[in-house]
Amino acid sequence: MKTLTITFALILLTLGLLSWFTPFPGGTPAIAVALTILICHSERAANMVSNWRITHDKFNGAISWIEEKVPNRLAVTLRRTRP
Repeated sequence: MKTLTITFALILLTLGLLSWFTPFPGGTPAIAVALTILICHSERAANMVSNWRITHDKFNGAISWIEEKVPNRLAVTLRRTRP
């Protein structure tokens, strides 16, 4: 079940990233939900997101922006990866 959940999150993340760079709406919520699922279900994914936030200022800024826009339940999980 964990593998299925992580696979779903990776597909959702890919779709969110693709739609973020196109005129179609919905990229930001999809990325937020996908990252939240990955962070909740995989310590390795949480560490990877945290490391990316430390080393890439634009990525950290984007995730911080997403934290402000999504509901608090999602934002709390994303805040766990703050540098």
